[in-house]
Amino acid sequence: MYELLLAEEKLNCDWESNGILILYKEEKNMNDFAATNEILKEYDLDAKLLVGKALFEKEPTLREDVVGGWLHETDSHVRPDKLMAGLKEVILKQGANIEEGCMSHEL
Repeated sequence: MYELLLAEEKLNCDWESNGILILYKEEKNMNDFAATNEILKEYDLDAKLLVGKALFEKEPTLREDVVGGWLHETDSHVRPDKLMAGLKEVILKQGANIEEGCMSHEL
């Protein structure tokens, strides 16, 4: 959804769709995530377990005390300040009125 909006509106918010790697120093903690990953799989949000050579090929600068990690390939990185500024511009162009610094009493 965001990628389509960013492309259509040409928003510059430093969006990068390169995933996120959650690293572990203890094998038990890394393995404990497998149950959560099974739940995420139901929503196509599961991660890929990387250990050994596969892990260090993905991230060669890791320290040797890292035993493995879960790669969430669908995650993205963004600069939230730039995203919000860009979204503000989009809705203002569409005729919305933004009242800043005031109290909202009802919707």
